[in-house]
Amino acid sequence: MIHRAAGCLLGSAVALASLSALGDTLLPSLLVLSVGVLVGHHVQNGRNGVSYVGTQFVLGLLVTLVQGPGPITDITPGLERFVGILIGVAADCLLIIFWPLKGDKQQ
Repeated sequence: MIHRAAGCLLGSAVALASLSALGDTLLPSLLVLSVGVLVGHHVQNGRNGVSYVGTQFVLGLLVTLVQGPGPITDITPGLERFVGILIGVAADCLLIIFWPLKGDKQQ
């Protein structure tokens, strides 16, 4: 759950930073997108145990940077994805706390 939230937050943060720095220029935005996908792929296929961070990083980057055929006009899709992930993580935590599996009960 932490890897999912962290990856999405990092990907969206990189996308938002590039949006504020580059605006809606095409070639620099494509370069940021390409390098971001490359970095996310490298993390996803790494051996350091945080591969899901790379997957969520790329998804957060793509959802924020690629919104249609025109330039980006709104950061809401990236924020909505992150809020949705936080709601899902909170629901999972509540489920684990209030409805633990039989093997998870402490003695």
